[in-house]
Amino acid sequence: MLFPDNKIAIICNAPIENISKLKEKVASFPVLIAVDGGINHCYKLGLHPDLIVGDFDSADPTLLKNFENVPKKSYPQDKDKTDLEIALELVYHAQVKEITVFGALGGRTDHTLGNLILLSRYPGKVFFETDNERIFVIDHQAEISSYPGQLISLIPLNGPVKGIDTEELKWKLKNATLDKQFIGISNEALGQRVLISVKKGDLLCCVNNTKRRK
Repeated sequence: MLFPDNKIAIICNAPIENISKLKEKVASFPVLIAVDGGINHCYKLGLHPDLIVGDFDSADPTLLKNFENVPKKSYPQDKDKTDLEIALELVYHAQVKEITVFGALGGRTDHTLGNLILLSRYPGKVFFETDNERIFVIDHQAEISSYPGQLISLIPLNGPVKGIDTEELKWKLKNATLDKQFIGISNEALGQRVLISVKKGDLLCCVNNTKRRK
């Protein structure tokens, strides 16, 4: 399903610790997709999705009545893909600039790990956002807006990541390899932008937006 807007928000059913904190952010997107039980969050936030996708095993049936006029894509519970996987395939297109997914982390560990692997299918295009962090995959290069002392972690996904170069991080990497023996947790930004490039592999980047107390 092609949406003409190049920025899309998707909201899933994983726990969101401070959902009111995200309301303004979610509402700023021109298109909102609810994935199954994501309608529970939509209802709490008073937001009206443009599409609801899923097998409806986690959606509150009483709340569904509040979204009777919203288009729905329904799928069987016995399927080879997750509801989020299907939703991303439905809305992703070549012109899309950003798809930000809320409520994708936490709850079941298998869902969380599976969702993180999904990010590697859409490097630099699909982002997971929580109350205090933004997560995405780099497979070529990225420029990140930052502030001094901001925590940025770099974690290899789907195997070793080679040829990593960074600029404006406290612990600089030069043609480095990250793998199961060496991962980059809690590096720190030095200024207002960080540059990261990768020659081979999928690098999971976790940008923490919570300012540390001094």
